[in-house]
Amino acid sequence: DATETATRLVAMKKDVELWFSVPSAENFHALTHLFAEPWADTIDLIKNTLPSEIWDNNVKGIYYAGEDIVPYGYTKFDLAKEDFDNPIVYSMRKVSERAHSYGKKMLWIPYYHEASGSSKNLGHVLNLTDIFDVAIIQPSFFFNKARVDEIPIVAASVKAQAVLDINGNIIGGKKISKTEIGFEMEIDHQFYNDEAYVERYYAYEKGFGEFVGTHPTAYYAGTPETLVKSADIISNFFKN
Repeated sequence: DATETATRLVAMKKDVELWFSVPSAENFHALTHLFAEPWADTIDLIKNTLPSEIWDNNVKGIYYAGEDIVPYGYTKFDLAKEDFDNPIVYSMRKVSERAHSYGKKMLWIPYYHEASGSSKNLGHVLNLTDIFDVAIIQPSFFFNKARVDEIPIVAASVKAQAVLDINGNIIGGKKISKTEIGFEMEIDHQFYNDEAYVERYYAYEKGFGEFVGTHPTAYYAGTPETLVKSADIISNFFKN
């Protein structure tokens, strides 16, 4: 289905840029290393299914679908060991190595929660390794009003081009990777039904407006229907 959709998109817009996702295993964190090779093989499946000209000219990279590096459930994270001795990071690297072997980029869109150990883990991965070429960080404030610090932290991280903690310090002490840091805009059907969500959405526009057109940006809209309904709002953000 994905490769068929890609072919249709290229037929409509010859220079469209495409990113394909590998699967995820959100409920098997401690066993993620067992999925590493099959996920990497998915890239070969995509390559071999697509017409070669689309793979060569339109496919820009691979998206790693998992959204965090959990600090629980036997998923240890050891800063002194390769891949932090973490099964999720191991699988990330294996997929990245396969993507990079074909000259494709790696994209990740993790969520940031300043009170969670997973955010420290993602900071170490993005600041200290070159597993990902691009990382677009989710603030999650739209969905959780308690996360009032996340938009400012993500904005500061985009400006610094390093993942920061709540105090403005670079997680891991330094940024040695080449990973480009971007931000995610978030909206869904609740924007149209509850004024509180309208205010939360516009906090994103205020927090990230200065980065329009200069840093990687993603929009999460919940459903295709909401994405279409929000087309004017999204277009206006990029025009500002």
